Amino acid sequence: MTISELLRDATDKLNNAGCENAYFDAVCLMEQATGKDRSSLLLSAFSEPGSDAAENFLKYVERRASREPLQYILGNWEFMGLLFNVGPGVLIPRPETELLIDFAIERLKTNTENPVVFDLCAGTGCIGISIAKFCPQVTVFLLENSPEAYKYLLANIELHSLDNVKPLLKDVFNGYCSDELPEPDLIVSNPPYIATAELETIQREVLFEPASALDGGEDGLIFYRCLATQWLPYLKDEGAMAVEIGDIQGEDVLRIFQHGDRNVTLLKDFSGKSRVVRIT
Repeated sequence: MTISELLRDATDKLNNAGCENAYFDAVCLMEQATGKDRSSLLLSAFSEPGSDAAENFLKYVERRASREPLQYILGNWEFMGLLFNVGPGVLIPRPETELLIDFAIERLKTNTENPVVFDLCAGTGCIGISIAKFCPQVTVFLLENSPEAYKYLLANIELHSLDNVKPLLKDVFNGYCSDELPEPDLIVSNPPYIATAELETIQREVLFEPASALDGGEDGLIFYRCLATQWLPYLKDEGAMAVEIGDIQGEDVLRIFQHGDRNVTLLKDFSGKSRVVRIT
């Protein structure tokens, strides 16, 4: 079969399996199987890809039809224009998280005194690594509790050849410890925030991701309470914190952080949904 025919059949199969972007997924999987980019695939659409490439492509399509995330099959994904290793055991970077990075970069522009940043619940490291890449004057400490996710974190640090990041295998619920960490100028986090009971109702692809990266406790807010009580008090007086939230959690998370004399505000994403709470 030609590349065009294989893509047609794969698109039909993925559509029938309920994949939302079936043709896009099929093309990405063909790129993975053949080693060709999209332009090359178009130019060779009526040629056969070779038996090994065709076999691998069909295997990838079967995996995607089972609703395994496309990112896991590819083994990497783009975030903030950077490539990150992903796979089973780690949360997939999502575009809405880029709002958190935008706030961090803007905040750090005004700080030239070698600022310290904490990325809590770091996962792949996509948040902290992006900040370290775009703000080379900072030192970023990336804290992750899951050994499986920590492997991806280390791999991504190596991938981007960074020397201004420091990974730590540490549970955020153990709190800040001055023996391990300096005082932070900025704390960022995309913690687990799905209520435990809601995990059974989420999209099938998301169920492939580790529950530890999704489960925010009975009401989805347990990590925010931890950040407010065990991390925020150790932020420098002129420092800031920013956390990603679920789109219906804005008021609840605002209340958790509205203590003391810091300003707490809500940022919305381009679709108008609550996305980030910032504490300054």
